[in-house]
Amino acid sequence: MEEGASGPYPGFYRLIKSPEEVLAFERSLEGERLLCVFNFSNTEAVQRIPQGWKTTDGHGFRAVLEQGQLHLPPFGAWFGVPV
Repeated sequence: MEEGASGPYPGFYRLIKSPEEVLAFERSLEGERLLCVFNFSNTEAVQRIPQGWKTTDGHGFRAVLEQGQLHLPPFGAWFGVPV
């Protein structure tokens, strides 16, 4: 699927530059946005998060966002919403 295409799911996405072991993208639909970050390695990964995002509540993952740096545990994930 190409960046920006909706594919089988409604909305659009934009890939975020990330290390090889990390997949990061922004999903948007009808004015709502969600930043999704996944660590596909068995070691901690660090991903820079653009300003203006905060951690969503209730997803159960243990990634830590500090000063624009997201620390993802092995095989971890993080979901953010605009501030």
